[in-house]
Amino acid sequence: MPRESSAEERMTAVAQAHTAFRQLRTSTSDERRRWLVGIAEAVEEHRSALVAVADDETTLGAGRLNGELDRTIYQLHHFGDAIAQEKHRRAIDQPGDPDASPQPRPSLKQMRVPLGPVAVWGASNFPFAFGVLGGDTASALAAGCPVITVEHPGHPRTSELLAEIAQDALAKGDAPRGTFALLAGRATGASLIADAQVKAGAFTGSYAGGRALFDIASSRPDPIPFFAEMGSVNPVFITRQAVRQRGGEIAQGLVESATLGVGQFCTKPGLVFVADGVEFVTMVEDRVANVAPAPMLTEAIAAGYRQRRSEMIDNSTSRATFANASSTDESDGSAAVLVVDHEELKESWSVLSDECFGPLIVIVTCDSDSDLVDWAQQTPGSLTATIHASEDDARDRVVVKRLVDELQDSAGRIIFNGWPTGVAVSEAMHHGGPHPATMNPIFTSVGAQAIDRFLKPVTMQGFPDELVPPWLRGGTTPV
Repeated sequence: MPRESSAEERMTAVAQAHTAFRQLRTSTSDERRRWLVGIAEAVEEHRSALVAVADDETTLGAGRLNGELDRTIYQLHHFGDAIAQEKHRRAIDQPGDPDASPQPRPSLKQMRVPLGPVAVWGASNFPFAFGVLGGDTASALAAGCPVITVEHPGHPRTSELLAEIAQDALAKGDAPRGTFALLAGRATGASLIADAQVKAGAFTGSYAGGRALFDIASSRPDPIPFFAEMGSVNPVFITRQAVRQRGGEIAQGLVESATLGVGQFCTKPGLVFVADGVEFVTMVEDRVANVAPAPMLTEAIAAGYRQRRSEMIDNSTSRATFANASSTDESDGSAAVLVVDHEELKESWSVLSDECFGPLIVIVTCDSDSDLVDWAQQTPGSLTATIHASEDDARDRVVVKRLVDELQDSAGRIIFNGWPTGVAVSEAMHHGGPHPATMNPIFTSVGAQAIDRFLKPVTMQGFPDELVPPWLRGGTTPV
């Protein structure tokens, strides 16, 4: 039975975080960078133990877990480097102007300051990079916010070991007590986000879970920002010319991307629109048929995948192809392809346009490239959208431009002739998107700009330079 923290444990964690915030909000970027680097180094020191525990609790395997741990360590350094440059402060220094019209303007200095204690929920599919010590925690600490994390029941011992490592590293770095804490349980999480001393939340997981917590955060007497990354179909659009030039290559890339990690990536391409796709469908089906079933993260997730897959088949006129469906392991996920004509899709759109968490691909055959653009206008909010087209065909260039114009409204990242699985930790990365992909399309959960979620602007009016922080003096002057 999943562990549930007591009310006393929750109240203690929140009280300590509230007290720690009084020190954290005045800490320097150099101090916080040192804490992040200290955690990163401690994680590296405990690599073997972490991988062993996570490997025992999950089906991910040592190779995948080591790679994910590399990413986790890197992003801790990434956020540390970002705040060392003070870019996150967005300092604006506007001198006073006694002759301004229509009235004199005082000096205005704007900065960004931390919100306060942040609640973070770890994800099931990335126990390190999106877990209790993942990007949400790292970016909140970088902003100067204490973090109270809620472990995922799929890997509790991994979460507990990560928390011990982080707390020990923070203590050695003289961070305030209460800077980081770990709790457990669904009821605990609900009461945590409702606590008046918690000022923001970040979540990666199912739509149902994210929506429930968002509703609590929004219905508080003092509503707070809640950043949830949830379901995403990540549509793909393939032109007729692209299929003619490199159909086999695209089919191979699609299958590899959609079945990577048994289809349990938030960026899995799930809804594929292809012009004149008869041959392309065969190419995909042939490749999917050779994908071996593999254990999913938990038996509950595997059961949910099979149920969702059956629902999609039963509520559409699609043709279904299964790969190695004879597996008897209840935790296994078998890849599958559903093929539906775009005219028939209109009848089953409400079912087929929702995410299926697992190795399922829905291919929509279209009559022309123009149909691709029409469907791009209707695709739900997603983390990504992918376009495959010819680079040297004049007609395809027109189609690509039209697709990009439409997809800017529904996707946070648009990929050209590539695949969405794999998210670079970079200052230019946007890992977000319109609802239902996330609850706030303006912000990213990956890359340096993720820090912005936990900062708020404050303007100081009429203050002389000696009374404002050094990094605020002479900041960017508005044009």
